[in-house]
Amino acid sequence: MGMSCPNCGRETEFPVFPYINVEDEPRFKDEILSGRLFHFACRECAFETPVNYNMLYKDREKKLLVFLFPGEEDVPAELDEELGAYEDGWRMRMVRDARDLSETIEIRDHGRDDRVLSAMKILARILFAEKNPDTVLGTLYYDGEADAFAGETEGGAIYFPVREDEYEIIARRVPPEPKKFLMVDETYGKSLLK
Repeated sequence: MGMSCPNCGRETEFPVFPYINVEDEPRFKDEILSGRLFHFACRECAFETPVNYNMLYKDREKKLLVFLFPGEEDVPAELDEELGAYEDGWRMRMVRDARDLSETIEIRDHGRDDRVLSAMKILARILFAEKNPDTVLGTLYYDGEADAFAGETEGGAIYFPVREDEYEIIARRVPPEPKKFLMVDETYGKSLLK
């Protein structure tokens, strides 16, 4: 796909992959996790920016299906209907940007439930705000290697470990996996804490 650089306007070729099956193309998983697959760099002026576009990601081994859908609308109904035929055990998710896609993959790779972690992120934010009322905490993302949430403050990086006892308590509140695409975000996490 041709893309105009937002900085200098030069037309540059940018590869777009609307469907990725990591069983067929395993290299794409690393490209997604590193952020390279969605990274635009202009050859003329060196301007760099992430680019999000519609993409369906499938990992049969992990039973994970993720639809990257940067628009504001819901997943098209026909996509839910077409993919609703997947057998039990599949996680079907919708995300709005490449960073959320990467996090969803990492969570599944480390055997965690993204629905539980979404609620735990909210708890981490609440506890942090109570102890640090004047400090702004950026977006939290799951770091599978550390089994913790990583975030940024003005003072630098901060980590919140995933506590197994909290994880198990919230996991008991999670409903069965639906057979449709689910947006697991802050709103979903809050629903588990009510």
